[in-house]
Amino acid sequence: MKPILVYGATGYTGRLCVAALEALEQPYLIGGRNEDALKALAQSPHCEGFRVAPVDALGDIFEGVGCVLTCVGPFARWGLPVLDAAIAAGAHYVDTTGEHSFLAEAQNRHDAAVDAGVTALPACGIEYLPMFLGAALFEPGPVNSYLWMTDFHPTQGTVRSAVGMAGFGSMPVPKYVQFDDYKGYAIQIPGGESLFVHPDSRTHLVLKLHEAWGLTALWPISKLVSPARFADSIAARVTDPTAEQRTADRFDLVMQSGDRWLHLQDSDVYGSTGRYAAAVAQRLIQGAATEAGVLSAGKALDAKALLDALQLDVVWGKAPA
Repeated sequence: MKPILVYGATGYTGRLCVAALEALEQPYLIGGRNEDALKALAQSPHCEGFRVAPVDALGDIFEGVGCVLTCVGPFARWGLPVLDAAIAAGAHYVDTTGEHSFLAEAQNRHDAAVDAGVTALPACGIEYLPMFLGAALFEPGPVNSYLWMTDFHPTQGTVRSAVGMAGFGSMPVPKYVQFDDYKGYAIQIPGGESLFVHPDSRTHLVLKLHEAWGLTALWPISKLVSPARFADSIAARVTDPTAEQRTADRFDLVMQSGDRWLHLQDSDVYGSTGRYAAAVAQRLIQGAATEAGVLSAGKALDAKALLDALQLDVVWGKAPA
């Protein structure tokens, strides 16, 4: 069995992907640009070695690899070279992004992935993997998803990605939503549902009113400055969350299709992202994918089996009128 290679392994999310593979007792390789940091991380019990290559000169770093699990972002800047190199090497692919612009570009690699026999499953973090799996349990059709994140502390990388998406699409206007005890002000964000589930599907982030309008305000600002520079300037003011802060957060995802909804709940946004992506990568090297191409995990894998393996609580309900 060819190994998993975690690319960007020494970053914040990359280390959590490595920790998840260690918990699975899954052998793996690590890769990135910082040789000293890779050497130190390669001492982990199930790590079988490391490979050094920057994202703009990947060369043959993925040769002989069964699946590339990449955490290098923002993906709008650095994602496509990694995906292209994985397909060229015949390696399956998993990433942790939630960036719509990258996901749209990734879909353009679908035919190349099919020709190479590669299953590429982008967006396997908490924003989209539970939604992709949940959507597979509904009848075909549009899905609306609403994501609550409680006590969430973003990393610098998340801020770069999120701010970099500001200005993409129409400016969102907050609207009040409630599902049982879950309520708040939802703003529509560019999401993976419209690309991988149904064109009329929509993603929403549910916030307090002042938070929602604050995020909305980024749209006109982003039209006046360079998005990348703006994102970098804001990210520089952010301190990555401590382990205590990270594990204390919680997230809830409510999905609505027609008059039905389901609720998925978990905790530790970044730790769960590492756990989800590692589980998907493990299934790919085990040959669990049903088809090749750039797809959602809900289409390429057994959604119910993966939800069960991730121990995600699923509660069904009927949407309010």
